[in-house]
Amino acid sequence: MSMQNERRRAERRQADANADDDLSPEYLALLEVCGGEIRASDRAVLAERRLAMQLESEAIAAKKQDAAQAALPAADRRRAGTT
Repeated sequence: MSMQNERRRAERRQADANADDDLSPEYLALLEVCGGEIRASDRAVLAERRLAMQLESEAIAAKKQDAAQAALPAADRRRAGTT
């Protein structure tokens, strides 16, 4: 896509804050990494997505740790200080 087309698209998005061409969080993240311009509303969407992903990964890690502790024999749990 040419720079001229990109500029027109950016101008359209700036002119209409409620544009139907909302970008996916993945594309927004790519734009941010590459130094592209992102609307404030898109930044909020990106921040919400990051928070949700962080909370999800923390929950998964906690479940894995609980499962690993449950799999240990009682003697190993005492040695690990978990009982």
